[in-house]
Amino acid sequence: MELDREAANTTSAAGVSVSISPGISVRRRMSGVFQYAVMHPFSVEIYRIIEGSGTLVTGGLLNLPLAAPISDNIVRTEHGIHGGTEKQVKAGDGLVLQPGTPHWFSKIDGESITYMKSRVRITYAPVQYQ
Repeated sequence: MELDREAANTTSAAGVSVSISPGISVRRRMSGVFQYAVMHPFSVEIYRIIEGSGTLVTGGLLNLPLAAPISDNIVRTEHGIHGGTEKQVKAGDGLVLQPGTPHWFSKIDGESITYMKSRVRITYAPVQYQ
C-alpha cells in the first residue's frame, strides 16, 4: 500500500507510539514515509532500539525553514539536518540525546524501527546545542 504525500506526512503515518508511563513510550517508525528532524530544548531523551535498524543523524543544525510548532518542547523541520553525525543504529543499541540536540532518522532499514523512548524535561530554560 502506498500513501499519498499528504497522508505520508502526518504524524500517524510516520509510526505509532504506545505510552508505558509518563515520559516513557515504545515507538515504531515506518520506512518509506516522511520523518521530521527534531530537537527538544528542555528535555533529555534516552532511546533503546528494540527491533530493526537505520541511520540516526544527531547534532548539527536543523535546516530552515522550521515547521509549525506543536509544543514548546518540540522544534522540527521537514528539511533534515546540516552538519550532523550519522550513526548506524540497530536492536540492542542505547542512545542518550542531551537537550537541544537535533536528531533525525534519515533512513530506516526494512519496514520499520522500534525503540523505547524516555523523554524527561530537565529544565525550563531552553538549551540549544546548534
